[in-house]
Amino acid sequence: NGYSASSSLSGKLFVKLTLPDYVSFYAAYNAVQMVFSGIAGSVAATGPAPDLFAPTFELSELHWSFDIGKQVFVRLGNQLISWGPSRVWTPVDFINLQKVDAFQSVDLRVGKPGLRLHVPLQSANVFLFTDFSGLVDAGSVQDPATSIAYAARFDATVGDVELGLTGFAGVKVQDKLGFDFSGHLLGLNLYGESAYTPAYDSGTQNVAIAVGASRLLGDLKRWTVSSEFFYNSSGSNLTGQYATMAGMLTLNPLYMGQFYGYVSVQASEFPAASLTSSASALANLSDGSFVIRLTESFALQNAVPFGVTVSWSGGGADKEFTWAAGNNSLAVSLTVRADF
Repeated sequence: NGYSASSSLSGKLFVKLTLPDYVSFYAAYNAVQMVFSGIAGSVAATGPAPDLFAPTFELSELHWSFDIGKQVFVRLGNQLISWGPSRVWTPVDFINLQKVDAFQSVDLRVGKPGLRLHVPLQSANVFLFTDFSGLVDAGSVQDPATSIAYAARFDATVGDVELGLTGFAGVKVQDKLGFDFSGHLLGLNLYGESAYTPAYDSGTQNVAIAVGASRLLGDLKRWTVSSEFFYNSSGSNLTGQYATMAGMLTLNPLYMGQFYGYVSVQASEFPAASLTSSASALANLSDGSFVIRLTESFALQNAVPFGVTVSWSGGGADKEFTWAAGNNSLAVSLTVRADF
């Protein structure tokens, strides 16, 4: 019943300066420039119209790092926190402003201003994070005693399993407690995360659990089969409500339903040495919508690596994966990525 098409250039511009044994400085900006954007027919707009004439720049991270006698490692400034082993759904990642998008080729999230301390132990790690993001609200400076939030993490290796415990608390934030693990069993790489959020003022109680597994197959270990499942107690079937939520900027993709699932198969050097093939399915099991992707990644000699993806979204109209493009919609994308 219609179509949409777009093209954009996006990247992370960064610089890192290091004075060995003393201090390092890191700064990164996200840059996005829309090149083309068009829509026709009954396809819904997924957001405000982009500006084709001006790029957008946004500070991602800017921080100083140093150590105290190689015993305590300090990072001060705007930063992203990476805690927990999950790949698609990350319940333990409740400190960052935005959830990581596992299906984007460039991470364009924005870090939080804060102070992170890392104390490595013989077979464990202790992390402390002081969150300064609440000190300024709507242009007004707030009381530090009630506006600063605190997070802590302890992880340790026990045999072949790594265990982690994470907490986040503050007067003006909803307290959270998380647990995660990763390890190996019967040839499988297993991992999982869980988070508990008690009721707080307008916030409701929530339990989130993500469990995943992967395994390498074949004599040369070129085939990888992986899966991940997610439970979100506060999620529900929101069929028919996604367009309204998009207009109100309240969409939280992959975290609105109660049950989700993801499975994929990837083969490197298949069907040729310069190709990597993959097939995956992502589903919101609460509303029955899904997207199936077939991707071919090319690593040709003397050429920038690129990938071609064909995807099909279905499961009914006005659901999480169909509200924008429609039910039984096809999409083709070309992605070129360069790192230097």
